[in-house]
Amino acid sequence: RGLMIVAACTAPLLAGMVVPTAPTAPTAGNAAYGTSYGTTLSIDSAAFTSPLFWEQLEDALPALHTDPELERFRGFVHNLRTEAPGETVVLANGQELLKQYIFPGLQDDDVERAPFPEHDDWTAALEALAPTAQAELADVLVQQPTMDDDAPPPVYADEDEDVPEEVWNRAAWFGWQFLSLRDAKRHMPRTICALRDGGLP
Repeated sequence: RGLMIVAACTAPLLAGMVVPTAPTAPTAGNAAYGTSYGTTLSIDSAAFTSPLFWEQLEDALPALHTDPELERFRGFVHNLRTEAPGETVVLANGQELLKQYIFPGLQDDDVERAPFPEHDDWTAALEALAPTAQAELADVLVQQPTMDDDAPPPVYADEDEDVPEEVWNRAAWFGWQFLSLRDAKRHMPRTICALRDGGLP
């Protein structure tokens, strides 16, 4: 509930906001990613340092400071307001987290964490459809190769301009690209059908 309200509160702050230039990327290949990440940090910083942002949150959640059920959320708000952007903490399992976005109770040492449960029927279904998925993925890579990691992101002069379809999407890390499930419906239809027929969630 609270997370959705925080996101909604951001909208009024973005109108006409001047986004600072992203930090200089260490390599040309990282330029596109550095720009995108820098923009995200700028928007977050503008929100979390704005009194208007927090006034709107308090208006939306009158019991923010008193409701016992919101104690963990208050801790999350505290982290957003006080932790320095970009600072990280490394958990015992090697997982690296941004301190500013830690939600208390999700990564604490006393929280029992377990891997996603295995299901024999799911494993069998995935093994059965693997050849289909591999064949369709090979076809996609021939017809729609991955993007050039060193290329800058496309610039469109008009927001209403038709944006060409991008089969591959850049992830948050340089060199990582992914094919979304929505696009997979068009480019890997037999794989999608096999997933459904196999009873996978």
